[in-house]
Amino acid sequence: MSSVLPESSNLGSLLKFYFIEIALCLIALPLTFAKIFQKTTASVWWHALYQFFRSVQWECLSSSSNLNWEVSLPSTLSRDRSYLIISNQEGPLVPLIVRGALGRKITPITTPLRHKKIPNLILEWRAWLDEAPIYLHLPAERQTNDPQGTKEQLAQVAEKYKNLLEQTRSLLLLPEKDAYGRDRQLLRNSTFLYTPKPGELIHATLMQNQTWHSILDVTFHQEKPIRFAWQWWFGGNQRLLLSIREIPFPSALQSSSANDVRRWLSQFWKEKAEWLETLVTN
Repeated sequence: MSSVLPESSNLGSLLKFYFIEIALCLIALPLTFAKIFQKTTASVWWHALYQFFRSVQWECLSSSSNLNWEVSLPSTLSRDRSYLIISNQEGPLVPLIVRGALGRKITPITTPLRHKKIPNLILEWRAWLDEAPIYLHLPAERQTNDPQGTKEQLAQVAEKYKNLLEQTRSLLLLPEKDAYGRDRQLLRNSTFLYTPKPGELIHATLMQNQTWHSILDVTFHQEKPIRFAWQWWFGGNQRLLLSIREIPFPSALQSSSANDVRRWLSQFWKEKAEWLETLVTN
């Protein structure tokens, strides 16, 4: 039976993990009404509580006897800086891990919402409460046929990024863009990473005159694929790597061109793949 059921301590941390998820939804409801009635502090409270609860969930994960975590965090992290966080994405739960590991160490983290024709109402609701920027993919044909409309839409998005920096918040980008859910072999950039997409990075770096203090390079690897949180407790023993490095904000992302950003991201991902391979083989 011990090979099927988690240990009592694991079961307790699993239940605590999901109770926190329910608590987040319950807290979001009154804050939603507060924001509707123009209470400017609603999003501030949401950011603080969201970061705190993700940190507690991270403690639940860290204490699981099934998971052998190898974590490396820089000692220079500060709650007075805005960071641009760039992470690979081995599964849909990576943003939760990043928010949890960094939740009590840096400023509130926001992730851009990707605009879709059929929106996910839950994600739209949380992004609205989070005051997250929206990533818009504007086809060349639309930009040509409606340049004024395109300009107005991009200006609205740029204002969101500007607000992030003015409020000293951090931004999490996942350039692999859910590639783990598609054909893995076709989208592989290396043994471990998927081909990165530069769109969100272009938006985040070229749409405002201000810039983030530095980049936090997050590299995550798990031996077994995980799509649902309960698999961390029921999926058996496995090794998980989480390496976070702080690097200076590169000149290629400061008021450059979209092509400069693309070239920088391609080279960055190549070096990241080599770094991850070193971590895994050690």
